[in-house]
Amino acid sequence: MPKSILYHLFGAGCVPDEELRRLQAESELLREEGLRASITYRDYRAKWQRCKWRRKWFVGSIMLTSKRIVAFAGKKPVVNIEYDDPRMEAVKIIAESDERLLISFDTSEFHTDQSGTIELRYSTPETERISEIIASRR
Repeated sequence: MPKSILYHLFGAGCVPDEELRRLQAESELLREEGLRASITYRDYRAKWQRCKWRRKWFVGSIMLTSKRIVAFAGKKPVVNIEYDDPRMEAVKIIAESDERLLISFDTSEFHTDQSGTIELRYSTPETERISEIIASRR
């Protein structure tokens, strides 16, 4: 699957430089940038937002290190969790298809003032490899 045109033209969906330096110090295993992606909110409640169902499209990136997985929506990290964190059990990471990775979690596991489910879907040819790396680290 080709990378987003916004990645090629403007660098959208790159891992921010500051985050990249910090994460490379943890021994980078895989980095995928410029990925077409979406975030879906289901039964989501927070102080500033409520919705039964809402989907936003974006260009993002995923980075795996020897210690953690970080998934970005644009330049904002949405998932940043170490493999040995007990909350990692609440994060579902599966290959929905050959080129679509699903990262799903209940927000109340990470934020006491939020509830509902967030689903991130990334289009990447590295779906199988990402799943294998995460499975071996859990």
